[in-house]
Amino acid sequence: MSAYAPSSFIGCFPIDSNAKIKQLWEGLQGTQDQDRQTLLTDLRALNFWYPVKKLAMQMLFLLPLLAVFYAWNCVSIKNNRGLQVLVSAHLVGISFIPILCKTLETVYDIIPKKLLKRLIDLLESLKLVAIWHYLVMALAVAAALFLIYIFQKKLFSREKLIERRITKNECQQCGKHLPVGAQACPFCGFAQFKSCRNCNKMMHVHGKYCQLCGTLSAD
Repeated sequence: MSAYAPSSFIGCFPIDSNAKIKQLWEGLQGTQDQDRQTLLTDLRALNFWYPVKKLAMQMLFLLPLLAVFYAWNCVSIKNNRGLQVLVSAHLVGISFIPILCKTLETVYDIIPKKLLKRLIDLLESLKLVAIWHYLVMALAVAAALFLIYIFQKKLFSREKLIERRITKNECQQCGKHLPVGAQACPFCGFAQFKSCRNCNKMMHVHGKYCQLCGTLSAD
């Protein structure tokens, strides 16, 4: 019997009697080396493009969801809605997690499994297989720290906080809304303006540039 042919009986029914099965065996037995190489090439291409296409289909759902939460977060920051900023920021982080996981899963599917198995076998032979687990945990921690850094840089940094307060005519120190034309905060007493080193006009104490001449603050 051909090396390609499985057992002739499955569940007590002879499958070799089926015309399509016979045609399949004949086709396999008649394949040439060139045909096998073509088949292997197509299989390698399929092993690469199928995970990529699957990821693209998943991103069609995940990316718009992330975009909606990100837009909500930006609008909430612009309108100074503290609770919505917090909720939308968490939703951005939560929606980003499956995107990261699916991307890593696709990379794992594309990497040749034999190469990964050889790496694990090598680590096992050197009694260093624990390094693999530490590496995976380190990558997960690094990804989490990166997300935290992005959120802190975007939402919670002092520079961003000052920008929002100046834009909203709020006290640069305590964040309370200032009366029109106030030079100092009536709630905490913080002076809102200082002299520009270039034009000597008044500029915000924590402003990065003078609003009149555009000179960079000495601070």
